[in-house]
Amino acid sequence: MANSPQKPFKLNNTDRLILGLLREDARMNISEMAARLNISRTTVKNRIDLLCERNVIKRFTIELDTEHAQNGVPSSAFFILQLKRRMCRLIYEKIRGWPELVQAWSLSGQNDMLILVRTVDNDGIENLRSKLIRDSEILNVETVMVLSEWIRKPDQPEEKTTALPKGLENLQLTPLQTGA
Repeated sequence: MANSPQKPFKLNNTDRLILGLLREDARMNISEMAARLNISRTTVKNRIDLLCERNVIKRFTIELDTEHAQNGVPSSAFFILQLKRRMCRLIYEKIRGWPELVQAWSLSGQNDMLILVRTVDNDGIENLRSKLIRDSEILNVETVMVLSEWIRKPDQPEEKTTALPKGLENLQLTPLQTGA
């Protein structure tokens, strides 16, 4: 059945080792991984393909050192959105391709959506805010600039949420699902 839910995927030791190498260097080629793990290239390729198919690996990306990418001062901000209709998925589909998008949540309460972005400077934040304000589905955009980042735990399981800045800690967050 095409629409039946997939069974939970259990990682084996080889999967964990491959994921560790990819976290270390997402550009590492299959031959190098195979040599470092002392397994065949075919095994590495098949395991990576399966990890992608099962959505264990959602995407391959880079971590940009924004200070070196441009001469701007790196900026992060939360956008708190109120929507005309509680249709967060519509907004998510519009922003999901933004390279600056870090995380997005749908919310309960008076606000509908929370978006975390990182840009190379404040102009980048302003440009994204302008895009959101022009969207006909968005009633209001509140911007909360991040002043300091004290800790980042990139390898946290999806069930855990990123700590929110002071004043937003009482928001109830629901991660947006990327699958349809």
